Amino acid sequence: MDFLLEALTNWLKEMLVGGIMSNLSGMFDSVNQQVADISVQVGQTPQGWNGSIFNMIENLSNSIMVPIRSRSKRPLLLYN
Repeated sequence: MDFLLEALTNWLKEMLVGGIMSNLSGMFDSVNQQVADISVQVGQTPQGWNGSIFNMIENLSNSIMVPIRSRSKRPLLLYN
C-alpha cells in the first residue's frame, strides 16, 4: 500500500512541478521579450524616436531662446 501512495505522490509532484516550470518559463520569456523591446526604444536618438517633435523643439530653441550675455560677451551667472 505504501508503494501505491508513494507512486501517486510522486506523480502528483511531477505534475505540479511541470506546470509551475512551464508557467515560469513562459513568464521569463515574456519578460525577456519586453526588455528587448524597451532597450530598442531607449537606444533611439530623440530624432529617431519622434522626429517631428524633435524638429519643433529644435526650431523653437534656435529661434526663440536667446542666451543671456553680459557686455563682456561672457555668460552671465544666474547663481552664486
